[in-house]
Amino acid sequence: MERENKVMNLLAAAWNAWNDVADDPDKTVHPDDEADFRKAIHDAQRIVATVRCRDTSPELFK
Repeated sequence: MERENKVMNLLAAAWNAWNDVADDPDKTVHPDDEADFRKAIHDAQRIVATVRCRDTSPELFK
């Protein structure tokens, strides 16, 4: 569980770092980039959450 928490924290850090890039006036960011990045982060979070669910309730994920 500790490793999953680390991954979740790194995903949060990636989102925060992305926002620093997107807010930089010297960067050219496409209007769809924020939504695409957000979806990618959420997809990764769902994968990590599913791993945790499989570990805590293996009978549900045969």
